[in-house]
Amino acid sequence: MLIVTMSFVMTSCGTKTNDDIIKTAFNNYVELNFDDPSLIKEVVSVTYGDTLTNQSFAEMIVELSQMSDSLEHVNKALTDKANTFATKYGHKVRNNQSFLKVWKEYEESLKNSIEKRWMFASSIISNDFIPIDKDSILKHQDFALLSFTIKYRVIERQEIKLKEKQGYFDLKMSKVYFEESGNNNMLSFLKGILKTMDYYKSMVEINSDVIEKAQKVISYLNH
Repeated sequence: MLIVTMSFVMTSCGTKTNDDIIKTAFNNYVELNFDDPSLIKEVVSVTYGDTLTNQSFAEMIVELSQMSDSLEHVNKALTDKANTFATKYGHKVRNNQSFLKVWKEYEESLKNSIEKRWMFASSIISNDFIPIDKDSILKHQDFALLSFTIKYRVIERQEIKLKEKQGYFDLKMSKVYFEESGNNNMLSFLKGILKTMDYYKSMVEINSDVIEKAQKVISYLNH
């Protein structure tokens, strides 16, 4: 799902542009995080991506969670059917190499699904990861984060290299966040949202893969 895309945005903060604010923040970041800030030769460019808001994140979380739940039901129905068919008709094809290959892929997909589910469950139980729901996002202080990529030249091993770093510019507060910005409430909340989205995306991928493999088993045994 594509959020509102902005190729260039100009905002007023005195006489400063977005580029000015981000470059200044990057210079401060370099001073705090680089062993030798003088190795940074220049900032080449700042390019902008998507604007991430409470509403857009809430919509994506709902969409992904509903998709995950829907595929979960389909997954259960098809795996039950595949296992039933295998019990009923498996003896007829137990020496068929083509079927054995299909069955092995199905078993591997189930094993991968179980391992990933256990990993997520363990993470949630230990409080390393707590999914963020739509209501929590909408209740949070309104934000509009513009993603950006800053390209810069740096000296590494006596060679000049072109590097890049991603970050977010808070259009409401005129603040810049890099991934290593420390224990910042806004950044922590954003990471929680992105982790929740990754969780639902993983569940969609897991279920989709099992469904695909189960359908092949059913199709083979249903002839």
